[in-house]
Amino acid sequence: MGINTFPAPSSTPTPPGAGTLVAQGLANAGAYMANLSAGSYVIDCKGYGTNTYPSGFTINSSRGVTGKKVQSGTHSYTNPVYVKLDNADPAFTILSQPNTTGYNSMVYNTSAHMATNGSGTWLIVTSNGTDWISYKSIDYGATWAASVTTGLNVATSASIIGFTYVNGIWFLLGSSGWQTRSSDNGATWSSSAQVGTTSAGSIAYGASTYVMAAQGTTTTTNIYSSTDGATWTARTASDASAKNSVAFGAGVFVAVGNSGSIMTSTNGTTWTARTSGTTTTLRNVVYAAGLFVAIGGTVILTSPDGTTWTSRETGSSNGQIHYNHSTNGLLVYGGGYFWAQDSITANVKYKSMLMSSDGITWTKCMQTQVDQGSTSGPGNLANEYGIFSSASSAIYDSGFYTVNGNSTGGTTLVLNRFMPMYVSIYSVSGTALN
Repeated sequence: MGINTFPAPSSTPTPPGAGTLVAQGLANAGAYMANLSAGSYVIDCKGYGTNTYPSGFTINSSRGVTGKKVQSGTHSYTNPVYVKLDNADPAFTILSQPNTTGYNSMVYNTSAHMATNGSGTWLIVTSNGTDWISYKSIDYGATWAASVTTGLNVATSASIIGFTYVNGIWFLLGSSGWQTRSSDNGATWSSSAQVGTTSAGSIAYGASTYVMAAQGTTTTTNIYSSTDGATWTARTASDASAKNSVAFGAGVFVAVGNSGSIMTSTNGTTWTARTSGTTTTLRNVVYAAGLFVAIGGTVILTSPDGTTWTSRETGSSNGQIHYNHSTNGLLVYGGGYFWAQDSITANVKYKSMLMSSDGITWTKCMQTQVDQGSTSGPGNLANEYGIFSSASSAIYDSGFYTVNGNSTGGTTLVLNRFMPMYVSIYSVSGTALN
C-alpha cells in the first residue's frame, strides 16, 4: 500500500459503550468535522503509519459552542473518548496531534522555505551562509537527500521571497528580482537571473502563460508574464500597488496586493482593477473548489469569478490571519479544506489552525495560548502542537498538512505533519457522560 493511500481500517470493532453509528469517515490531513446535535457520543479514531503516526488527537467544539464535556485523560487511538454536548455543534472538529520531527542533519540558518509538487516530492530551501541550497524528500518529509546548491547566492539575494511548484517547474524567488528554477525536482538549477529590480513572491500558470506577482510600486513593476518561465515581460498593471500573490482559476488570473488591490486578467497581458471593499493589504490568494479566497490582516474575501468579492468572518481567535511575507504557503487547499493560520497578538502568542470546507465559513480547529516569556513558548514547537510562532511555510500533499518552522535558537529545522485518521462517532449506549 502506498503511503498516500488511506482506506478504511480492515477492522473497526465497536468500542465499549457505543450505540448507533452517527458519522464515519477519513480525516484527511488529520482533521474531521461533523454536524452533531445535542447529546452524548463515543469518539473512536484509527491512525495510519504505525511507526510515524502521532500519539493522539484533540477534540474541539468550534464557533463558541457551549456545554461541551470531554472525558479526561489521554485521547489516543487505542482508547475511545466520551463527549457530551448540551448544544448542537454544526462543526464539531477532531484534529490529530502532529508528528513532530527535528532535522539536525540539515543545514539550517534561521530560515527555510518548503514546496511540494503535490505527488510526494517535497523540496526545502535554506541558506548555508553563502548559497541557497535545496533538500529533497520523496517520502512526504520522512527522510531527506543530501543538499544541492541552487542558482542563488546570499550575496545577491539576501532573502527568499517565494518558493513554489508551478506546471512542472520549481521557482525560487529571491530579493531584488533575483530568481532561479528547476525542472528536474531540484537535481539541477538554472543560473540566477534578475527580473526587474523588485522582489517577487508568487507565480501562477494558466492559459499557456506564467504570471508573476511582484512588489513593485509602479504599474510596470508589479506584474510579469512568460510563456516558458524563463523569459519574462513586464506588463502594465491596472494600479501601482505592490502585488503579493497571484492565482489562476475559472479562466482568469487574480492578483492581490497592498491597500486591498485586486486585479484580473484572462491572458496575463491586459489587466483590469476590481473592487475589493477593503484597504487592508492582501497577502495571499488561492483558487480551489470553484472559489478564489484572498486573505490579509483581519480580512478573508471570496469570489467565484475574481470580479465580485464578498467579505467572510475569519473564525480567528484574534481576528488576524498569520502570514509570512517571504512565502505564500500559509493559505493552502487540500483534502477538501482550505487551511490558514492564525496570527499573533502583541503580548500573547495565539496560534490556531483555521479550516474551511467551502472558503466561506471558517472554523478554528486548534488553539494554543502561550505567554511570550514562557519556557513552553514559541521556541518549543512540539509543545504547541505544531502551530509555529515563526512558521515559514505550509503545504498540503496527499493527505498530509505540514508546517515548517525552527526550534529554540533557530538551529534545527522542524516539520510538523498532520496525517490522516479514520474517525467513527457513535451515540452512547448506557450511561452518558455526566
